[in-house]
Amino acid sequence: MGIAVERIRLVRHFVRLAEGRPNTEVGSYGAFVGRLSAEKGLDVLLRACIAPVIPPFLIVGDGPRMEALDGLSRQLGLAHTKFVGRRRGTKSVD
Repeated sequence: MGIAVERIRLVRHFVRLAEGRPNTEVGSYGAFVGRLSAEKGLDVLLRACIAPVIPPFLIVGDGPRMEALDGLSRQLGLAHTKFVGRRRGTKSVD
């Protein structure tokens, strides 16, 4: 997506997988899963999505900043950023 490798940092989840290995292949979109609150820094994440390439991004979750973040996304022109709300279990986010 045009982002320099040295600017990317992988932060693995703290939960160990019961079976299998984590997927380390490059995917076709980015994602955030969690509570949409001020301390998460999602406004910084959204602003980072504007340059140099706008990657498709899924925001999964709900919280007090949902409306403001959705508005910021529209204001920044992030047409490929999708807020899908809270999810439970194995529901698809297509």
